[in-house]
Amino acid sequence: MRRYTQAGPTKLVGREEELELLLRRWSNTKSGEGQVQLVIGLVALLLSLPANAGEKVTGRDYDFQILSELSTAIPGKPGHSLKQVTAVWKGTGSSELANYWASGVEQQEVAGNDIKVKGHGTEHFGNGDVTYFVWEGSQKVTPKDAGAFDMTAQGTWSLVGGTGKHNVKGPGTYTCKFAQSGGACDWQIEAEYSAM
Repeated sequence: MRRYTQAGPTKLVGREEELELLLRRWSNTKSGEGQVQLVIGLVALLLSLPANAGEKVTGRDYDFQILSELSTAIPGKPGHSLKQVTAVWKGTGSSELANYWASGVEQQEVAGNDIKVKGHGTEHFGNGDVTYFVWEGSQKVTPKDAGAFDMTAQGTWSLVGGTGKHNVKGPGTYTCKFAQSGGACDWQIEAEYSAM
């Protein structure tokens, strides 16, 4: 069983009225008015679990493998093209959320050496769970001798849900460096895990 924790006290989500009642009764008990308060039921427990808001997770994506690449020139705009790239890669990092293999599709609008990107993908975990994500950013290509190049990329990305224990949402950022021989992307995200 995976357990995700946060620093500090856990907040109850959506149970403010019930918490207020329990705190009033506890206060009464401490002042000498003994009472019994019974809280039962799985539904009550699950409704009170935290969303685990704001766990900061960092990681690195690497071992990128291009599966397909389609490109078309934009008529009347020299040096401009549209491209779609499908790839798989691995991730590792500061929590179980960062250890996966991923697949994604990226749409690129290329203008010379500057590229605007948008994409979506799926992170696949060892237990069969998946997490879905989207990203948007920019890339800059610097040509080198003999067809080599350096590329930097940066942007924002978001987890938008998933299955099982990886039903996670949250915003993040990324930066990447690539050369002809490969590269990697470093990222961070503020993950919010659902109660279920």
